[in-house]
Amino acid sequence: MKKYLSKLPDPIKIFIRKYPLRLLSILYSIPFIPLILIVFSIRFKILIRIGSLRSDRIGHFAGNTELYLCELKAGINKPDSKFVDLFFISGEISNQQLNKMWKRKLIILPNFLLFPIYDLTYFLPEGHKNRVSGPSCADRDVHNLLDKYPANLKFTKKEEQLGETILKSYGIEKNNKFICLNVRDSSFLSNKNYNYHSYRDCSIHNYKYTAEKLADLGFFVIRMGAKVNEKLLSNNDKIIDYACDGKRSDFMDIFLGSRCYFSISTSTGWECIPYIFRKPIVFAPVQPINNFFTFSKKFIAIFKHHIIIEENRKMTITEIFESDVFKSQTSNEFKEFGVRLDEPTKEEIWEVTKEMLFNLKNNFKQNNNKTFYQKKIIENYSKYGNSNKIYHGEIKSMIGSKFIEQNF
Repeated sequence: MKKYLSKLPDPIKIFIRKYPLRLLSILYSIPFIPLILIVFSIRFKILIRIGSLRSDRIGHFAGNTELYLCELKAGINKPDSKFVDLFFISGEISNQQLNKMWKRKLIILPNFLLFPIYDLTYFLPEGHKNRVSGPSCADRDVHNLLDKYPANLKFTKKEEQLGETILKSYGIEKNNKFICLNVRDSSFLSNKNYNYHSYRDCSIHNYKYTAEKLADLGFFVIRMGAKVNEKLLSNNDKIIDYACDGKRSDFMDIFLGSRCYFSISTSTGWECIPYIFRKPIVFAPVQPINNFFTFSKKFIAIFKHHIIIEENRKMTITEIFESDVFKSQTSNEFKEFGVRLDEPTKEEIWEVTKEMLFNLKNNFKQNNNKTFYQKKIIENYSKYGNSNKIYHGEIKSMIGSKFIEQNF
């Protein structure tokens, strides 16, 4: 191999050494050239677009795909001519039930067939037309479509019956309301190199107070999670540690998110399941702050407390927005700013949860009469949240009223 490589021009040798996988991809694509030529030649009659579904992370598998469909309904990133969209799976599948449901909605073909054709579109004149364009900003609903269109996914009758049977095994009947509690801890993605996200971790013990308060009000509380560090210990029968009881499944991860009254979550990918099924979400906390899903009146959040280590004091919300720490995405970035993140207190978590209960009871009508602080939050997200691309559309979500008043 070295003998043949030495005879090649230097630019080609450099390319082979630097991009061996890319070279293999190009070589693999060569037999598919006739197919891409057919795709190109019929473009004036019917446009065949190929796209990849990011399936390795449940948040993107759910959110990106849902928003692609919503944007088509809204005429965004939609071709003017007749078209057919074909998809292949990119990466491992994070949730098999979600994969099964998307296959009922989209044309998903084997990776080995579509990827080479997709790769060859980069060599076509205006090849971008043959690639699926969208969604506009991954799983971020920058066009505020979730409140305009119904959910795209539905369960089959058989799946509905299975889900209801499993709920009954927990003592949850059709007329009972349950709340999903999804708390990210250090076990999240621990088998992968995602330690830079550790600033988002929280302790499940900090949420027991809210879970028991909700149970006292008659709600069931289901603790979610595929992999967690510690059990949620409680003597209340209405508090179910589904993450640790051995009954967890890909199917129920989706079914529970689609049926919950609302969810309490801490910035993890699973929250995109209630998100795509149009369920209300309490982000307690959302972190980083600029990642808040500000697109729906059904979302409310509080933040982690940003402590300036050198001064041993808490930053105000105004200071956070006006500082670049507002957009920090890694643990190291917070360290560089000299900032430590402290979890919200159990009382703060309960307070914002109570506000969600009030909002649901009043059909979120208070959003039409935003306070001075809420208006300031909208201004700040509009001013600091978007950079060279749209990251926030119309700001419809809220920050917990008491939290914002005490920390502004």
